[in-house]
Amino acid sequence: MSARLLVLGAGGQLARALASAGAAAGYETVCAGRDQADLAERGAVGRLIDTVRPDLVINAAAYTAVDDAESNQQAALALNGRAVEVLATYAAERDAALETALLEEEPKLQRSISLIAACAAIAPLLGLLGTVTGMITTFDVITLYGTGNPRLLSGGISVALVTTQLGLVVAVPLLLGHAVVSRVAQRRGSELESIRAAVAEEEGRS
Repeated sequence: MSARLLVLGAGGQLARALASAGAAAGYETVCAGRDQADLAERGAVGRLIDTVRPDLVINAAAYTAVDDAESNQQAALALNGRAVEVLATYAAERDAALETALLEEEPKLQRSISLIAACAAIAPLLGLLGTVTGMITTFDVITLYGTGNPRLLSGGISVALVTTQLGLVVAVPLLLGHAVVSRVAQRRGSELESIRAAVAEEEGRS
């Protein structure tokens, strides 16, 4: 899929040349003029960019009637000054929104990993607690009735073994799951870093 290029100032000679060069370079080129958006109006610029969703924007729009600029200062300032400010501000806000989204995504990954790790660590401890409880019960029975009746002793021993087993049954899958999720989170983190680096590189080029 080819990248999409948005050229502003469709009515100008420079814009037409840029559009032709972009198309020749393999870009999906979209030209927009004042009929599509008033570049001095932030809302109109935002709607245009959100509709086209370009990968690259080139502003070739300008008030070039030098002789008329003094008599029509408001229009000249709007196109040559305000429009450039609006485009720069909008681009900066879009980059800031992307950076914020990336930063918000990382804690979500870490919270999931931490929860799995905590459950995997707690499960054997709960099993050990059950083991200790079962052994205490067994020793209480020995204190009261001695060791002559194995049936009385088996109840406490059974509790100790079953709770240990359950703790391990829970902990082992959680440890495996923690390893898998950690790998996925690491790969996702690498993807986020790649996106951040690509955005920074694109900013450097522009």
